[in-house]
Amino acid sequence: MTPFKYSVLFRDPCRCFKPSFLVLVILVLEAGCNKSPATPVIAEPVKATLPAAEMDPAGLTVYRSSETTPSGWRAAIYQKRKFKEIETGAAKLLADHSRTSLDKLERFYDDLGALAADVDPSAQKAVLDAWVKESSSQVPWLVRGVFERNWAWAARGGGWAKNIPREAVDTFHGRMALAKPDLLKAASVNPRDPYAWAYLVSVGMALSVPLTEMDQYFQSAIALDSGNVLAYHSKLMYLLPQWFGSEKEMFEFAEEARQHSD
Repeated sequence: MTPFKYSVLFRDPCRCFKPSFLVLVILVLEAGCNKSPATPVIAEPVKATLPAAEMDPAGLTVYRSSETTPSGWRAAIYQKRKFKEIETGAAKLLADHSRTSLDKLERFYDDLGALAADVDPSAQKAVLDAWVKESSSQVPWLVRGVFERNWAWAARGGGWAKNIPREAVDTFHGRMALAKPDLLKAASVNPRDPYAWAYLVSVGMALSVPLTEMDQYFQSAIALDSGNVLAYHSKLMYLLPQWFGSEKEMFEFAEEARQHSD
């Protein structure tokens, strides 16, 4: 696999539907076959600014996963439990349906579903469980599914399967199995949100679902958002030789994506 082979395939970046996907394909096609699976998303701690009286009883501090994440998302959930405000914000991003808003919605789900660096994940899950019980929105189901996916990868780690202890593998599958029904529930509650389906592609890979099932999730995601990078990335990962595909299938999929964007 060489950069030249890739450059011939995508010699005109302007023809690709989104620059970030072009970068993604470079990284995955040129280096993916030699790397272990991605590690779970871990949010970085930042200084808490809320009064002590408003801190969540679980003792969670304020976290954010990147400098581009709007401050207050995680604090609103894990400290103040302002569930309705968070749901309203997500609904506005989804309703706008611009590329900028949809990409921001993905960061939103990623951030809220990230594991806090220095907090027991069980405390986070307890907050998400409470949110699900009192909501009629797809948002808490989706966020909990993302969290469970990350929690599963945290148990497994990023090594090769043959080197993972049996106990870690069992924990990984048990937690990942929780994510699938949550994401399916999110999709049923609000069929217009593409990210439930996009995350299901990733979860499906981890659960070794058949190609036909994974592709159903993928097609559902891009039918709602044709430029959904998460869906394309997750399917590309599924097609890695160390998972369920081959180098040939990866390049065919990349070419299919390019043609789809013409």
